[in-house]
Amino acid sequence: MISSVLLLVAALLLIGVGLFWDRPGFRGRPERWCRRCRYDLRDAGEVPVKCTECGREHATERSMRRVHLHKRVVALGLVVLLGLPAFVLAPMGVYYQRMPSWLLAELVTVHGTDATKLETNPGGVLINRLLATMHPNHGGLDLKRPMSNEEALAVIRRMAEGNFYAPAGSQRWVETSGEWISGQVFRFRAPGGGWQYPDGTPADDALNAAFEKLSQVLPPWNPSTRAIWPEGAMVTIYSGFEHPRWPVEGDLNERAILRIEGHEDIVADGFRSYFHIDPIGEVGDQIEAELELSVFRQDRWNRGPDAEPAKTEHFTIGWMVASGLDQVLQTTDSEQIRDAMVTLVLPNIARALDNPGYAKEWLRPEFDRIAFAVEAEVYDGDELLGQSQIWWMAIDGEWVTRLLSLQGTTMDQYNAFGARSNEARDQGTLRVVIRGVPKQALRITEAETAWDGEVDVLYSDAVKAEEEWAEERAQEEAPPESTRP
Repeated sequence: MISSVLLLVAALLLIGVGLFWDRPGFRGRPERWCRRCRYDLRDAGEVPVKCTECGREHATERSMRRVHLHKRVVALGLVVLLGLPAFVLAPMGVYYQRMPSWLLAELVTVHGTDATKLETNPGGVLINRLLATMHPNHGGLDLKRPMSNEEALAVIRRMAEGNFYAPAGSQRWVETSGEWISGQVFRFRAPGGGWQYPDGTPADDALNAAFEKLSQVLPPWNPSTRAIWPEGAMVTIYSGFEHPRWPVEGDLNERAILRIEGHEDIVADGFRSYFHIDPIGEVGDQIEAELELSVFRQDRWNRGPDAEPAKTEHFTIGWMVASGLDQVLQTTDSEQIRDAMVTLVLPNIARALDNPGYAKEWLRPEFDRIAFAVEAEVYDGDELLGQSQIWWMAIDGEWVTRLLSLQGTTMDQYNAFGARSNEARDQGTLRVVIRGVPKQALRITEAETAWDGEVDVLYSDAVKAEEEWAEERAQEEAPPESTRP
């Protein structure tokens, strides 16, 4: 679409320049000039006028004021304009498939990758070429041309270097080039360790150097916390550092130093993505802090006291202290939410304590912007088998967070859970309690509303509800019956 608009603008500019650029009186040109040689005839008197430069006679004023046309420029503009519909209507894959691989690697940062349509986007065409390299015949399917080793090296180099639109390690790079590498890096791994080209050729120094450079790329920080925390509540601060899925060097553990005027420095070490600090401040206080974030390639137990971080940055962060939870979060409950808990979450938790399922049904509009911070407890009658804490929230059909913790469950309980759960199911005594804990929802920085309801249901009843729900969904999604006679 952008290319089409640019081509349209270019065509109109070419036509305009060709027709009007040399108009008499425009851009300081004389208002009368010789039609043949464009000599200045402003002071030549009344018509008829004879050009003193080339001798051409002009019988009318109009002949001395005619525009000098650039016919070739106009013709080029018309060609571009007339060819524009063909350009617009042609599938994008027609162009991508003819581009060199290094250019496609650059365009991945702009157009991304759609692995379901391998011929219509830069990342998909690169995947197609890798497939053709690794499986030249591939059951007789035409997978376009394979990628040479030189092209494969150029792709990794381009990805590792980034570009002006998406510098290596920027959020845009992570979402485009980083995602592509994450999904395709296994094609470069050698069976015995190390790297190889997609066709199986062992890696040379150039490919090893390219992956070494890639391993130094680290994702960005985007620290955040809630704008308001209730007095006495633990404060959660997110660094926004996502552990990379492309190959990196080291374990990547973070350290945070929070500096608040009038308080001792608060140090959190060895965490990933977020950390907690003790309550700070009184009602009405506006906390302003300097946040120093560092990332180390060794974990805190294996790095020496003089270890240098791989990266360090400084940020400012702040929040206000409110009088209570009700000043920060609203709460909600409904039969619809409780039914969803019974049909979508409860059966999964009962079968596997650490599997809430995160069904896509929670992305529906009726659950939008509701934070679910729940405690789930699984019982055999009245005996506790285990418990888990779960957080999730969606905004506008996209997941904001999905977290799970087994805090409160012992290792013995966890190891025995599968057998005990099956036994209780067979006896009909397996029971699950799910309750919303708004205070825990404070960990979701975007949360303004949290669920505070509770369900206490036998597994057998939840399974019946799950089956009924699935049947209703199937009927809703089934095509309408024919109305033909």
